[in-house]
Amino acid sequence: MEICSKVAKKSMVMFLLLFAIECILIYMLSGSEIYNTMANFLNNTSVGSPTRNHYRGVALVGGIVCLPIMILPLIISLMYKNKCIKSETAKVIKVMNVVEATKKESLLVE
Repeated sequence: MEICSKVAKKSMVMFLLLFAIECILIYMLSGSEIYNTMANFLNNTSVGSPTRNHYRGVALVGGIVCLPIMILPLIISLMYKNKCIKSETAKVIKVMNVVEATKKESLLVE
């Protein structure tokens, strides 16, 4: 369980940093035009009757519109997580093997 929490923290930090860097780069390269277009689209979508289903629809459309920005950091952080889990488990297995070998050695000496 300790391995999972350690790797989860690392991959969460990785995702947030990549997402922030990507948003900054998009802002610098497009001059905030992409963000303005997305906001205008969502504002035009939200015009209408303020019902619960309407708000759910606007939230769904907003998630779909923002999804392409989140795909690259998500894929990279998932690949990092898998690599990190493999390396952490390899470390634990190596330590377990060393401990087991020392126990066998101590039993042979006695």
